[in-house]
Amino acid sequence: MNGQTIPRELLAINAIIGEDGSSVVAIRPEDLVISPDKGILEGTVRDVIFTGSAVRVHVLIGSEEIVAVLPSHGVAVPERGQHVHLNAIHGTIRVLAS
Repeated sequence: MNGQTIPRELLAINAIIGEDGSSVVAIRPEDLVISPDKGILEGTVRDVIFTGSAVRVHVLIGSEEIVAVLPSHGVAVPERGQHVHLNAIHGTIRVLAS
């Protein structure tokens, strides 16, 4: 997304790249971690929604929106408008031929 590179160790073992090198990256919302430091993606928090057992954090990355699902306790929850970095849990990023 936006020309950013994803480190190989974050990719799931069954990564599939198209013959022409094109691919689609899929990350489940609960596999995203918000960090104040460097991440594989960075953006601005558009909205924070508490749903009881989880917190849905909507992050704008350029013109795209990504949703991260965080536990409702034990982690820092960012505020609307805050600049954040997103990382994925190791081995959870799926790469599929487009």
